[in-house]
Amino acid sequence: FLRLALWVSLIFMSSSELVIDVQPSVISPEITPQLVINCSITNNQVQHLDVIKCLTLSRYNETNREFEDLFTLNSSTLNLKKLHQLKFSQISFGNLYITLILQNPTQFDALVYRCNVTGDNEEGTNISLFAKMAVEYENNSTALIEEIRRYKKNESFQCSLKKHEPSEVNQKSRFQFYGSSDIIQELIEPLTLKCSYKTLSQGHKETSTIQSLFILHETNGVIAYINKHQPVVTTIQGDNLKNVEGEIFDNESKDSYLQVTWNNLKHSESGKYFCEAHINYPDGIFKKLNEIITIIVQSPTPDDLVKVMGVLLRQSRVDKESLIGNKQELKTIKEDLDINIRNITSIKKDLNAKQENITRINEDLDTKQQNITCLKDDIKSTKQDIVSIKKVLDTMQENMKSLNEDFNTNIQNITSIKKDMNTYNDNIIRIETDLDNNNQNILSIRREADTNKQDILRIKEDLDTKQQNMLSITENVDTNRHKMSIFQENLTMMVANLSTELKEVQSKIHEVNKLLQFVHVPPKTCRNVSSPQARALVTLSSGLKVMCDTKTDGGG
Repeated sequence: FLRLALWVSLIFMSSSELVIDVQPSVISPEITPQLVINCSITNNQVQHLDVIKCLTLSRYNETNREFEDLFTLNSSTLNLKKLHQLKFSQISFGNLYITLILQNPTQFDALVYRCNVTGDNEEGTNISLFAKMAVEYENNSTALIEEIRRYKKNESFQCSLKKHEPSEVNQKSRFQFYGSSDIIQELIEPLTLKCSYKTLSQGHKETSTIQSLFILHETNGVIAYINKHQPVVTTIQGDNLKNVEGEIFDNESKDSYLQVTWNNLKHSESGKYFCEAHINYPDGIFKKLNEIITIIVQSPTPDDLVKVMGVLLRQSRVDKESLIGNKQELKTIKEDLDINIRNITSIKKDLNAKQENITRINEDLDTKQQNITCLKDDIKSTKQDIVSIKKVLDTMQENMKSLNEDFNTNIQNITSIKKDMNTYNDNIIRIETDLDNNNQNILSIRREADTNKQDILRIKEDLDTKQQNMLSITENVDTNRHKMSIFQENLTMMVANLSTELKEVQSKIHEVNKLLQFVHVPPKTCRNVSSPQARALVTLSSGLKVMCDTKTDGGG
């Protein structure tokens, strides 16, 4: 699983330019002095991300079965947030890189490490990309020790220590590693190691790109390393470090290199030194190239000490002579300084005389300036008066404009009122016409009521006649018993018809009374007056108040 995760993370790294690197990739107890984990972004950009917000270094927790964040770097403020405390560790960070160094790593540090970048894509969506690399653990020996043993067994293999004598292997791989000397005097001579890689070979097409360079010691671990578009990092501390430099190039004109120089070497720093290059190929394959040299740090002999003392004495004499020369130069400088001081004093006097003249001229200029200021104030006051008058004129124009608008509005309102008056007159004429029509309808209703009264009187006369006939029929009942059944049937039919007619008459009378109640029309004469009283006081339509006889037929 770890090898599969490593392969997937390397394929992703080559395309997204998000890099995670661990040195070494295999650790063992008491053999591996330190473990270096570097999380970085090359070219300060990642594919599919337009804005980079933060970079996070995390490692897999086998107990919780998930990755736990160790450090988070804010890309805008470069503020590093520690999320997990690690013992015996060093942390360095900068522009889009985090480097974690674990001293004397144990089996608990052999985990999968993940480099995660978070940001926004071109649509503004927040996304997260990552690269992973695993650190393996071995009890017996590391891959690095095995490689050293292989080099020791191969006696025919010799690494060149001079730049102008590259080995055939170096020529083939375009990869060189050499030192300033193979034997260093302890605490006396400095040591310079340089590792270089040529991106393109003359007459060949580009076949690979370098991502990082490492210089390591077989027991002390990482000495220095550099990642693409990142500064050089070294583990040498204090005054021992003399110089460290390096840079990774993508073009053919310059070689990528890593060089470190330090002083005060000790015997413990003897041994094998390795230069390791991490290479990406166009087909997505990731490889490591290694070169090795042997450096011997030996204790100085008395002859070496004598030589050093001779060098120091010669340097002391040179320094003494230089000191005497410097004293003579200081004396000459002092004499020149005294002459310059006298010249400066004379110049100062001339300057003071000129300063007095300038002061008088300035006073005249101040007087003229005050006069000009007064004129400017008068002009300014006049301008303000003009502006004030202009504002008053503008206000009057606006008032005239407002009055014109009000006048036009009043004219429109008067026109609208005239139209409304004409409409009211038309409505009044229509109402008068409707009143005349209503009066005619009332007269028509009165005529119909008179006709209905005459019909009711005729019906009463018919009823009286029929009542007399019924009395006549009743007296002859005893004599006409044999015709009783027929007579009863005829009588029943007649009564039924009479009852129906009476109901109809009563309903008509009721309707007429209702109409008379709602429409009270004064009678023209006493002829049409009906009342339960024999003598009734009535007001005629002419306005004359009379007493009518309602009892006598044809009374007045």
